[in-house]
Amino acid sequence: MLITPLAHGLQDGPQALSLVGENVLEPRRAVVVELSAHEAVVFEGLQTCGEGVGRDPWQRGQATAGHTMSPRGIREVVPGTVYLLSGFEFTEYYFVVSADRRELIAIDAGTRSDTARAAHEALRARVPSLPPLTTVLVTHAHWDHVGGQRYFRSLNPSPRLIGRANYKDELAHDAMANPATLQRFFGEQFHLADVLSYRPDVVIDRPTELIVGGTRFELLPTRGGETDDALLIHMPEQGVLFVGDILMPYLGAPFVEEGSVDGLLAAIDQVHALTRAICFTAMNRSHASSRRPPCWTT
Repeated sequence: MLITPLAHGLQDGPQALSLVGENVLEPRRAVVVELSAHEAVVFEGLQTCGEGVGRDPWQRGQATAGHTMSPRGIREVVPGTVYLLSGFEFTEYYFVVSADRRELIAIDAGTRSDTARAAHEALRARVPSLPPLTTVLVTHAHWDHVGGQRYFRSLNPSPRLIGRANYKDELAHDAMANPATLQRFFGEQFHLADVLSYRPDVVIDRPTELIVGGTRFELLPTRGGETDDALLIHMPEQGVLFVGDILMPYLGAPFVEEGSVDGLLAAIDQVHALTRAICFTAMNRSHASSRRPPCWTT
């Protein structure tokens, strides 16, 4: 999902909403919800318009490979800085190139080590000048956000992982999910043990400024509608905010009992207070609600 301010050339109404799709997504389709006169929300992953409507999206998954909701692709969503990789597995990957071009930052670690490797190597092939990965910023400790951390830990030198201080509470929720169900959903190469072994090198329990390769990040703890360990990742100079899964079509995840209405509303207020930011969320194609929202096509 992206929240794009009117300063980026939007106007009020449905025409503005389709312009969001033109500017930041594939021009074929966009699913949007307008927040105010200043910003619009684009659910980039919900393919509810165009081809495939009426088909069960889960049929695209395979028992061995897990569910994927789109073909593989790489998009340069912020030129030269932020890359989005889709279709490698259940989740999507974001990578940020630092201002000095010497460091690569990953937003979350994906679901599985094999797909994390495939995504990282695909980006390296696409961008030969890509710098080494030095930092992984974790928006929350769910299966599809830390399950691939074993691959990142295997790199030499190993990047540092940064996440919320209360990550253990979320791992306790993760551990209650049925492993067989998780494997059917995420694929045979998914291992719950890789999730439960997640240990951040640096923990965040209050708003914290972090500078990586000349790029300034603001790490902002929040609660959100899905987990209690959510972390907003703000790049103020670039006007970019990674929000993880704080905004979902439902509360919590389908595998365990969790989620919070109060946390969802509080997180919306917190995001709204950060003025004029383009927001990227981990809401991927597999997080689509079965009830299709209205859509505008370009």
